[in-house]
Amino acid sequence: MNILYFAIKRIDSKEIVWKMKNLYYIVKSALAANPFIYVNLIRFLFLRNRHNFPDKRTNIFIFAFPRSGNDFAKQLTKNFNNKISISSHYHRPSMLLYAIKLKIPIIVIFRDPIEAISSSEKTAATACS
Repeated sequence: MNILYFAIKRIDSKEIVWKMKNLYYIVKSALAANPFIYVNLIRFLFLRNRHNFPDKRTNIFIFAFPRSGNDFAKQLTKNFNNKISISSHYHRPSMLLYAIKLKIPIIVIFRDPIEAISSSEKTAATACS
């Protein structure tokens, strides 16, 4: 009966896309829970684009939830010292732990969770329309 049901049921492409995105975020979150795995995976995936990755030459690491002023903090810091090496836009706690391990000075930006989430939703809604 199950085989017949799947043969008759129309497969919705939006449902498949949603399930794949959900699986992607589940795997990404699971990997991000382990700093060693996540950092090495990011290094492997972005071999050519490492200019923003924290390392021993990084002067400041900026950590925040998305839509919390990462770009503003980075630009404000660059305005005071243009030669400073800044790593930012890594929004996983694993990267924060990695920066702590490297003894990089860290700026952690806190924002009201309701405002950050509503800002993200507003941006997503604007992008979809």
